[in-house]
Amino acid sequence: MHHNAVFKSYYLITPLVLNILLLESAQAAIQHPLNELKVIEVPISKQDLTRIAVKDDRIQNVFGSTGEYVLEADEDQGQVFIRPSGVNDFKPIHLTFTTESGHTQDLRLIPQDQDPEALILQAEDQEKKLSHPFIARHEVEDLLRACREQRIPLGYKLMPLALRVNIPKISLWAHPGLGSPGPGSPGLDPGPRDQDPNSSLKAPKNSYFLIREIKGNKLRGLTYEIKNTNKASLVLSESEFAESLPLKKTDIIAILMPTKTLDHGERTEAHVVAYAY
Repeated sequence: MHHNAVFKSYYLITPLVLNILLLESAQAAIQHPLNELKVIEVPISKQDLTRIAVKDDRIQNVFGSTGEYVLEADEDQGQVFIRPSGVNDFKPIHLTFTTESGHTQDLRLIPQDQDPEALILQAEDQEKKLSHPFIARHEVEDLLRACREQRIPLGYKLMPLALRVNIPKISLWAHPGLGSPGPGSPGLDPGPRDQDPNSSLKAPKNSYFLIREIKGNKLRGLTYEIKNTNKASLVLSESEFAESLPLKKTDIIAILMPTKTLDHGERTEAHVVAYAY
């Protein structure tokens, strides 16, 4: 479709996790997070041993009804192997195990006429729980489109901006083929130069400033205006622009630059999608 052509060159700073399940033919496995508040129910083979393990941890104790299952322990690896005691027994097996790290998990294992699949459990990373939410690719593209069209999508609000004179101007690279400013290059401009006519600091030759921000629950869209005030042509780079932004690199998801080359006096806009928090 025509509107998708706008995004053929947008730059993903943070790779989006698309929940692609990689299947290995050599050994199938069921992966599940530990949850001490619920019973995890999974199918197991009724005739073969099923391996149960906890990633980055070791199973220490297993509790269950004697006679319902055959259990073999691998003490070296901290994992167990289990199968129903009767080949024709489809009765669910109820187990509780504890780990060396102090986790407790209840299991309900349903015997099935199937090949064994290992059950790999994993404690949920607390830092990951507090980190950024999952973002789908279409959410990023929809927000980039809204930024370019100056729309406010449903669920977003327009954020107030500080007065432009109080927004630091950031110097950009000034010549084609050059990277980010090196030692001695101007960095943050603390404000308008007319505040101190005797200042020894030089105003940056190429600057950008924030002109619009919309914010939702998970994402925010920021639009920056870039102007080339140098006599030479200015070649823009999304990766270098991302490095110069006053944002955490890990918060930036994508950048859309409709124009990559600016002649003297020309302006363009750069649209940035970042996490809202």
